[in-house]
Amino acid sequence: METRKADIVVLTVIPQELAAVKAALGIRDLPDNRSRTQDSKTIYLHGKLYSEPTKRSYSLALGCIGSAGNYDSSQATTEAIQTYDPKLLVLVGIAAGIQDKAKLGEVVFSERVVGYESAAWKQLADGTQAVQPRPNMFSVPNGIQQDVTFYVATHKDRYNNIQQRLTSGFLHLGGEFPTVSAAESSSLQKKDIISSIEIDVCAIASGEKLLKDPSVLEDIKDQQHGRVKVGEMEAIGFATACQKMRRDWLVIRGVSDFGDSYKSDVFHPLASETAATVLADFMQHGLDLGDLPMEEPPVDVQDLDSVPMEEPPVDVLNLLNRLVPSQFDMVIFKYDVELAHLISGTQNQRSIDLIRHARQREDASLPQLLKVIYTVAPHLKN
Repeated sequence: METRKADIVVLTVIPQELAAVKAALGIRDLPDNRSRTQDSKTIYLHGKLYSEPTKRSYSLALGCIGSAGNYDSSQATTEAIQTYDPKLLVLVGIAAGIQDKAKLGEVVFSERVVGYESAAWKQLADGTQAVQPRPNMFSVPNGIQQDVTFYVATHKDRYNNIQQRLTSGFLHLGGEFPTVSAAESSSLQKKDIISSIEIDVCAIASGEKLLKDPSVLEDIKDQQHGRVKVGEMEAIGFATACQKMRRDWLVIRGVSDFGDSYKSDVFHPLASETAATVLADFMQHGLDLGDLPMEEPPVDVQDLDSVPMEEPPVDVLNLLNRLVPSQFDMVIFKYDVELAHLISGTQNQRSIDLIRHARQREDASLPQLLKVIYTVAPHLKN
């Protein structure tokens, strides 16, 4: 298949992460929606996501590295840049957190990545040798960090409806907020698990070892960088490749365990789904990639039909464009429209087509469609 360009490349590592991100971004795995890279034959799925800050759709390429480790992530990142020439790359998935500093299911944005395994052997005065840490560190590019800072500040603003929007998106992925009884570890308490979407910004430790000893992350935090809150195995390879290729980048991780002897897959779905939910919401409502060329002109009332349309349907169009892809698909389902009856394309184009169908069913104010939209996304009433 002919290679496509993408504004944003999103990379995952394991199938659980890929499935969650694919659903959150509304990307379908269809034959004409796939491409493979020339060298490694890595599969990428393609999609679009409407951006509120820029009032345009970002083109997306979503891939799965398939194996853990910084060597593989660096190679996959370099190949993705060469193939798609993106303006931004995002690594999203799960990570281990420090208990009492992080919660299971909590989502963190990277402010920097700490490659904690780089070190030097040092000879001490008594003739013995010791390891001296020499961590590699990369900070998220300032423009992306600014978008993250303002997005997280909005999330922490109790007067904003972002929490309701995130919860709605998470539930539409099939997500559930678990209880302590769902865990295998007797050391877990209620305070260790989220009961709503929680977001933070921190340093992410990255190395080649699977973390099953909680003291490792604690030592990294104490000895290498005090802002470390989670650890994983791909971010330093990913960030290194992005830095060398001069591309903007970001890491988003959901906490799936505490890197201890109880480490298991029990909370992988929760962490994958919360991370995917926040990724989609941030890209739609917080990310501003600036002066990317417009791919589609601003929608005019005349675009909705060949005859003039009253103002309310334009409001409906704006509401549909504010939905995350999983919510948009739920609106289509609840409104009882066959997907095959809608055109393929960006969410904006599909929204226009949905309104055309709705106008054949009900009056110009589209009360039934509005009712479905507010049922799926009640936060839009505000």
